[in-house]
Amino acid sequence: MNYDSDITKVSGIAAVPTILDVVSRVTGMGFTAVARVTETDGSPALREMN
Repeated sequence: MNYDSDITKVSGIAAVPTILDVVSRVTGMGFTAVARVTETDGSPALREMN
């Protein structure tokens, strides 16, 4: 899979760092991230949700 296009798109959204900072502060978690999830990744959790 080529993630470069997705990373470029997310990197171009100016609000992302602010959103991640707010989420980190509100939840008290020391790490926040943007995740890419697809229906075809085959993870058990996604199969259970469908």
